[in-house]
Amino acid sequence: MSNNKWAVRPRCSVHNITFFQSETIPKKCMLIRKINEHIINDFLNKLSYETWDTIFSTDDVHKMFNSFLDSYLKIIYSSFPLKRVHINKKTKIGLL
Repeated sequence: MSNNKWAVRPRCSVHNITFFQSETIPKKCMLIRKINEHIINDFLNKLSYETWDTIFSTDDVHKMFNSFLDSYLKIIYSSFPLKRVHINKKTKIGLL
């Protein structure tokens, strides 16, 4: 596995990808974020309903960026929640 904190494991198609964090997790389980077409549509829908007013309410670029990042991450975390997956000895990590 690479030394990156985040790794991507493709599953069957481009629209079904699993992200998982590879550190601070017990060996018998893994935290993943499932991504598929339905979840992506939910994410895009939430983005389209975001007003972004707080971002443009200031002239300070740093505050604008932090406001954008806060809003964006809230949507990311609500659309792609972390899930704990238990791994048995027969499970191949590449097939999650």
